[in-house]
Amino acid sequence: MKVIFLHGLGQTADAWEKVTDRMASSDYLTMSLFKPISRTDHLTIEKLHLILSQELDRIREPYILCGLSLGAILALKQAITPSLNLKGLVLSGAQFEAPNSGLLVFQNLIFKFLPRRTFTKLGITKRQAIDLTDSLRNLHLTSELSKMALPALVICGKRDRANLKASHRLEGLLSDGELVIIPNAKHELNLENPLEFAQALNRFLNKVNQK
Repeated sequence: MKVIFLHGLGQTADAWEKVTDRMASSDYLTMSLFKPISRTDHLTIEKLHLILSQELDRIREPYILCGLSLGAILALKQAITPSLNLKGLVLSGAQFEAPNSGLLVFQNLIFKFLPRRTFTKLGITKRQAIDLTDSLRNLHLTSELSKMALPALVICGKRDRANLKASHRLEGLLSDGELVIIPNAKHELNLENPLEFAQALNRFLNKVNQK
């Protein structure tokens, strides 16, 4: 089964390379979330969701979405929109409700002091990164996710304090959810703990393929 990887906000599609190198299967696709975005676009989570939906509609085979942080939010939003080809989710450092407002303010403050070239490498502008973060204030997926029946693997680093509590809550919401906590790990598991991430992903793929 194909695995489609969705990167985080501060990453590009290349962030999955260390994970894909360790996958048991070579059937995967790493998507560049910001490639279709024009520098003049007003960037929101809903706009990214719409663009991703259009791209996924072109895929004519069963697939699993694997996302980290921003990518995980987009994967969750896809899951609440029925699709015959979507067969499961792998969610790393996922949030499903609007993050603490203080955390969003702090994140945007960091963005404001980062050099413009940091965002250029990602394919977006500093303003777009701030607008995207601001749009997460309207994130409310709890009621929809409680009705979702797709198998899901929730992964989080034990030292990822901003997302650990949400990961435990997310597992409890999902009817077919499994939680894997990686010890001594932080947020960017695809970069910092690719072996453990790939091992958990391979186990999940075997489970889904056997259904």
